[in-house]
Amino acid sequence: MRRGTRKAAEGPTEQERVGELHAAIMMICQEKKISPDVLYDAIENSLRTACKSHFGKEENIGVEINRETSEFHVYAVKTVVGSPEEVEDPMLQITQDEAVQLHLNPEIGAEVKVNINSRDFGRIATANAKNIITQKIREEEKNAVINYFSEMKNRAVTGIVGRRFGRNISINLGRADGVLSEKEQIPGEILNPEDHIKVYITEVQNNSRGPRIQVSRSSRELVRCLFETEVAEIAQGIVTIESIAREAGGQPHQDRGLVQ
Repeated sequence: MRRGTRKAAEGPTEQERVGELHAAIMMICQEKKISPDVLYDAIENSLRTACKSHFGKEENIGVEINRETSEFHVYAVKTVVGSPEEVEDPMLQITQDEAVQLHLNPEIGAEVKVNINSRDFGRIATANAKNIITQKIREEEKNAVINYFSEMKNRAVTGIVGRRFGRNISINLGRADGVLSEKEQIPGEILNPEDHIKVYITEVQNNSRGPRIQVSRSSRELVRCLFETEVAEIAQGIVTIESIAREAGGQPHQDRGLVQ
């Protein structure tokens, strides 16, 4: 029988945990197109909330985050008192002897920063903190999409035909889906799922379910945008489009080649 000793697996060091946190923050910000500052603010607020859930208060809680390395420091500001009998609230006061043991200013009446180990937070406090961060990420992701498509309003973009719902068609625009309503479709045009088409963004709205983006295939402005894309003289302003006419109720041959 083979015998031997096996070294118990050691958990990650504090430095490794901070490195993993920093890498995760950078990855989320890149994927979700959100600012790191937004995420750091969410982490700070979540740590404060966790302290309140765990200790019952947050008024004297401080959180410092190094936004270059993601190292964070959570502490409670406490007043130094002379003896244990003078401690009315352990979250607000610390004895002189305890201050000396922690290498803090032992002068009575001094305010000192006492480290709080975030790993000591209870399960509920930790879960609440994670929920705050998750909610903030969703909010910022939604805002980023709204801002992106608000800048794309009144422009022509390429989309992929998706499913039909009623007489409307969902158009995949990449970061969100647009809605091609019946009145904005070209009469008689057949659009099949996965078709790549040009559409004109007419409206960008923000509602409780997320961004709602209205697109058009029948807008004259779509034709104008396509001409500007295809004809350099128009894009440069050398040639000006005075008016655009499309055959009412139909799909003009001149437009069809450009719109597809």
